Amino acid sequence: MDPANPNVGGIINPGSAPSDFQGDTLQNKPESSGIGPDFTQSSFGQASNAPQVSDQETPSIPQFPPPENQVPAPPSVSPVVATPTQGFSTETSTIPTSPGSSGGGKKAVLLGVVGVLLLGAIGGGIYLASRYAPRLAEQTQPVAIATSTPTPVVASAKVTYLEGSATSLLGDTSSDLAQGQSVYEGATIETEADTKVLLTFSGGSILRIGPSSKLTLTSLAPESMSFSQEKGITYAFVDDAGTGTFTVLAGEIKVEALGTAFSVEKDESVLVNVYESKVKITEGQDVLEVAQNKQFIQGSSVPATLVASELEVDNFLQWALEEELERIEAELISIVASSGISEDKEAYKVALEDLGIDKKELIKQAFLTTTTGAVGSITLTGQKTPEGAVSLSWTADGLASNGFRIVWSTTAGKAYPGDKRTNEPLFGYAKTLGPMKPGKTWYYRVCEWTGTTCGAYSNELSFSF
Repeated sequence: MDPANPNVGGIINPGSAPSDFQGDTLQNKPESSGIGPDFTQSSFGQASNAPQVSDQETPSIPQFPPPENQVPAPPSVSPVVATPTQGFSTETSTIPTSPGSSGGGKKAVLLGVVGVLLLGAIGGGIYLASRYAPRLAEQTQPVAIATSTPTPVVASAKVTYLEGSATSLLGDTSSDLAQGQSVYEGATIETEADTKVLLTFSGGSILRIGPSSKLTLTSLAPESMSFSQEKGITYAFVDDAGTGTFTVLAGEIKVEALGTAFSVEKDESVLVNVYESKVKITEGQDVLEVAQNKQFIQGSSVPATLVASELEVDNFLQWALEEELERIEAELISIVASSGISEDKEAYKVALEDLGIDKKELIKQAFLTTTTGAVGSITLTGQKTPEGAVSLSWTADGLASNGFRIVWSTTAGKAYPGDKRTNEPLFGYAKTLGPMKPGKTWYYRVCEWTGTTCGAYSNELSFSF
């Protein structure tokens, strides 16, 4: 080793060696033959910072074998002289390297170590990822929140009173109506003879449906309520404080409440009675306002005066008006108890009282005292009115304790239920029907009502319209 240059290892001091030193041992330095690379002048010794070595210090470097079929020149071997302090070196000969070469080796080793560490880190990362990633995913995965599409809210009404039988048809589903149940928007309510129904709405309005009626609940939204009345009779009280528009479509007639109590009867034509405030009637392009205590008859452009005596013999209207009076009186008592004020309800109560609604039972009792005995015969008289209706009156030789019914048809002699009949038994001796639909001839009879069917019949009258 050269103590002066510790970075250069394995330098053999020149000395004598046998000329036949072959194989992996040192040989004599040959003279340059021009064949193959000359390591004595190679780039290993030309670096700018490489130490200069004299000829005496140049180590013997093995030459590359000559090309095939070429005989190399005899090597020239410099004698190696052993000195007492040096002696013969037994170290293996190495190719001299520059300090730059040694730095490159260290870099290579360092890069190798770094590469191994990187590979270890990558491998460890893959292992850890495969082991713990699923657990981490389970911990970090957001918890699914159960959601559902909100069910659309369908407006409804409550059946707060039911007497008799009625059905509700919604889509393809038909069911019997029961008191206390709800009926939904889009349902069609159909009542049997002698049936009375009371529907109560969320905004405070009510609708009473009479016998032999058919009504569709088109819209029950408080801001826009509408009904389609195919036949029969209805009574409505509209609480304008909790209800927007309130309309009843009866054939070609549209009735819109203007803070009102009114009834709509649809048979051959439409009859509207206004009991409080007013309504707006629309028929095609014609619009007419009908005020309190007035009556609209389809085909007439001028409202008629509401005749209270005709209400007295219509059992459904008597029932509806009397029930309304009791309901409003109870509400007013409740309002007064809570220190409230309701001028509208007070006005409604006064309007009902003016119609003599509280006299229904008196009227019935008076009727029952008109005569005695069984009914044997009934005599009927009548005439057409200018509005196209028919006014009928009758007498009987006995007492019809369950009242009378009127039956009419386009065929002579047709018995109950005929084509048409009054909705309720009549506790009186007069009734106006119509107006009737033009272009037909109608046949009318009055019968004693037994409670389930007709007993004795009157004579028959016919009128053409």
